[in-house]
Amino acid sequence: MDFILRLKGRVFLAYLLILALIAGTGLGFNTAPVLAEDSTVIAIATGGSHSLALKSDGTVWAWGNNSDGQLGDGSTTSRYYPVQVRDGAGEGFLQDVVALAAGSNHSLALKKDGTVWAWGNNDSGQLGDGGYEASTLPIQVSNADSSDYLENIRAISAGYHNSFAIDKTGQAWAW
Repeated sequence: MDFILRLKGRVFLAYLLILALIAGTGLGFNTAPVLAEDSTVIAIATGGSHSLALKSDGTVWAWGNNSDGQLGDGSTTSRYYPVQVRDGAGEGFLQDVVALAAGSNHSLALKKDGTVWAWGNNDSGQLGDGGYEASTLPIQVSNADSSDYLENIRAISAGYHNSFAIDKTGQAWAW
């Protein structure tokens, strides 16, 4: 308790210390892999300062910096623990996801129906909605002329401020 009081409100540091000690990793960075306790995570993606996890039930969880809404929880509050990504309406949760990608400050999800969803920073159009406004909730990626949505996608990837997809016919899409 004295350690927490001397930190003058920096409880997060104490939290990290406790996590490191519980995990047996000590302080600082790990130089060897550490086994995660959650065995339902089937894929991960890391962005500039945020991370995403896909669970076997098709849900997406995010944590880290959230300055542009890249965690998809409807806020810009950074999280130091995983939070579930909301759906586009913000009323439920994103589901039926089969793949993830993370850019610098944006995130992508590929759903099993072949649609792509994006959220976070959009100052270079990386959300694929035809605009440049950031989104704290997932939005469906539009097709080339924004008349409909991108569909029949089988793979996604994200760069620093750009996004990519490959459809069932092998065509590559970039935005």
